[in-house]
Amino acid sequence: MLLSCPIQPEFTGRGMAVVAFNIVGHGGGPAGMMVVQRKDGSSLQFPFGGRGEDRNGDGVIGPYEGMNAEGVWRLLSGRDANRQAVAELVQLVRVIERGLDVDGDGAPDLDPARIHFIGHSNGSNYGTMLAAVEPAIRAVALAAPGGSISGSRMSLHYRADYRQALGMRQPSLLNIAGGTDFDENIPLRDQPVAVNDVPGAMKLQEYFERAEWASQIGVSPAYAPYLLMTPLSCPADGSVRGGPRARASSCSGRGHGTPTLLQFVKGDEYVANPSTSALIRAGDLVDVTTYLRWDLLAVKIGTPHNFILNMPAARRQVAEFFASDGQTIVDPDGSEPVWETPIQLPLPESTNY
Repeated sequence: MLLSCPIQPEFTGRGMAVVAFNIVGHGGGPAGMMVVQRKDGSSLQFPFGGRGEDRNGDGVIGPYEGMNAEGVWRLLSGRDANRQAVAELVQLVRVIERGLDVDGDGAPDLDPARIHFIGHSNGSNYGTMLAAVEPAIRAVALAAPGGSISGSRMSLHYRADYRQALGMRQPSLLNIAGGTDFDENIPLRDQPVAVNDVPGAMKLQEYFERAEWASQIGVSPAYAPYLLMTPLSCPADGSVRGGPRARASSCSGRGHGTPTLLQFVKGDEYVANPSTSALIRAGDLVDVTTYLRWDLLAVKIGTPHNFILNMPAARRQVAEFFASDGQTIVDPDGSEPVWETPIQLPLPESTNY
């Protein structure tokens, strides 16, 4: 299994080997270390260098420093880092297919016929891209996935980054609060028509429209249709691409794509709900989507966005999904309303903050 969120016993306890990794601009600097806590209370530490860079020269490598485009290319944000991540993961798949000998006994230790992927947050974005283009991925789980890069303008967490980027434009595009914030005056889906009576809003709308188009080759909604609706391993002529790695024996019907599980949470402050809803619509993923009603939780741990890190029920759902090779999606709380499996329509089109 390929993993882009912390290793958890829900997976390893089922006999699943786990591969964790850092993509461009993540994991700190090259001197990073990984600490593994053992069951007996001891720990094992080994080098696990990150792939971030101190781009601003302040002596600190930030969480995403080195991932996003800068200067005149800033509009592209993390588009190309996501594409690079997919290329590297495809290479990792090839290594597993050739035979990966972890313990050095001369025999392959990982099953190339059971490669699954789970991603959290941005890991779900490039995970969508990977599952769309790599037929060896047997099943994919997407936790708290987003949509387009410009869709993150609605995020409470990333809004400050947009303020900085817009303020660096010449002239600045910050149009409210004395030039310290912005109002793009873009209505959310299904809302009444908005009147453009906000000075400077049209320039902002042009900016976000350009960001939308410039980022398309590196964001998940552009690849979502190829998960279940029109898998790339099934060409229009009915033949099957991918040789022995191709899953489908024919190309008719929705069942020949990559089995997919999507989890997201109401009121995600990092990935705004309308952004995830756009991804679900793009891939026709309603029936494979679980919606965590954060507002109904009796006990809340951490932030909504990190639900899969803090809630074993979310990880158990993914583990069961992978154990069934993508055939079974269980409801984490049965008939209770906290985990909607599948999500009840209509899709959320407001941020729910």
